Amino acid sequence: MTSKTKNEAHQNGPFRILVADDELSIRLGCKRVLSEEGFEVITVEDGVEAVEAFSQSTFDLVLLDLAMPRKEGLEVIPELLVMDPIAVIVIITGYASFETAVKAIQSGAYDYVPKPFTPAELKIVVKRALEKRTFLKETERLRRQQELSLKDLAFEKSRTKAILDNLNDSLFVVNSDDQLVLLNRSAKRFFKDTDSLIGSDFKDTIILETVKSGVEETISEIRQTLGARSAEIEDNETKHCFIMNSTAILDADGNYQGCSILLYDISHIKELEKAKSKFVSIVAHELKAPCAAIEGYIDLILSDGDEPLTQGQTSKLERCRNRAINLQQLIRELLDLARIEQKKTDRNISRINPVKTVTENSEFFTPQAMERNITINMVENEDNIEICCDPNELNQIVTNLITNAIKYNRENGEIRISSEKTDNFWCLKIRDTGIGISLKDQERIGEDFFRVKNATTTKISGTGLGLSIVKRLLDLNHAVLKIESEVNVGSEFTILWPLA
Repeated sequence: MTSKTKNEAHQNGPFRILVADDELSIRLGCKRVLSEEGFEVITVEDGVEAVEAFSQSTFDLVLLDLAMPRKEGLEVIPELLVMDPIAVIVIITGYASFETAVKAIQSGAYDYVPKPFTPAELKIVVKRALEKRTFLKETERLRRQQELSLKDLAFEKSRTKAILDNLNDSLFVVNSDDQLVLLNRSAKRFFKDTDSLIGSDFKDTIILETVKSGVEETISEIRQTLGARSAEIEDNETKHCFIMNSTAILDADGNYQGCSILLYDISHIKELEKAKSKFVSIVAHELKAPCAAIEGYIDLILSDGDEPLTQGQTSKLERCRNRAINLQQLIRELLDLARIEQKKTDRNISRINPVKTVTENSEFFTPQAMERNITINMVENEDNIEICCDPNELNQIVTNLITNAIKYNRENGEIRISSEKTDNFWCLKIRDTGIGISLKDQERIGEDFFRVKNATTTKISGTGLGLSIVKRLLDLNHAVLKIESEVNVGSEFTILWPLA
């Protein structure tokens, strides 16, 4: 970082950075490293304090942890952006999930760095973020500035171009005729090497087909909505993955004049996710055999009539066996999740009648439901239904949803299952009379390891991976999961699956 960047004024002072993290070591470490770079650093320990500090002062950069007490990072981001629409936020977290990272970026965060990180890595991210902040402030200043002389205008144009060219993100703008009118230096890597890019049709000059298709689809949608769009683009040729944020450019009367497109490379996050999945897969494989052996030996001891056990010994061994069973379930789900993420599943797609799978699962789990006096009712189903899927994937999806409906139901409750054709979809509904899910928690259903936390769920065993696997399998089949729930009333899970 140059001395100019280190000492660049924030209203004739150093850049001000807010660090929000519930780990004292992270707060102290960030403050020490960044203070040495000449920045003014303020630290807070949770999301509520972060919002309060941000409302009382101006910050050029916010380093924000995702998992904090009282208010999580994903809840804090929109509040900060309301107070300062050009706030630059970098997520720092130990929960290195690709989905969470993308969700944070789509919510308005600029970048993402996983813990633990080195001082050098922190400096690189901060430098990039402050360059972004400088650019945003300059853009905002130019937007508000009204009348400039030709000399001033030429100077500002040159300065803005210099700022744009120093951005690591790729930015380009097209007009209403799909012609390129602006692009920074980083964006030129996506276009053919020509001196006449400005004024050319972007469809004739973009090199990567996947990027061109993504831009065409985005512009087509934005012409209709006159709004903004965020999408993920993965290019198999270059092995790069991008988040594409696009915004319509309108005239004073609200008419479409063009579109600005910002491409943010998230390949490093993808690689991190792949490494995490590989690690989880290896650990789960190593634990699988020992856990099975532990359960087997406990069963052998409990069934050995030659050496009778006391009631206390039997009770303790049964608890150990239950824990071993739960651990094996976690291992199986971790392996399933890793196989899906690494795309190592052998899929056998065929045309099947899904009603048969639902009926078989309903009958199979009826004894388990009866142990708690829960009734499973199958509504009269339309039988003439065909979908394309892997039967094992469909069975896993239905199994997870029915077992959840049993686990989180109340004693003497009911599970109602129905399926029908709706337009071009097979519609499966599984309704229970259980504890229900709050609106806040519904937004997080499907996240890895997420479980609703209350006095009731603490007594129910689970891994927090079941619905995460369901959502991933549905994504593979272009199907959708919808949730309607009311606390202490029950939940209804609806699957919409394209018909064959």
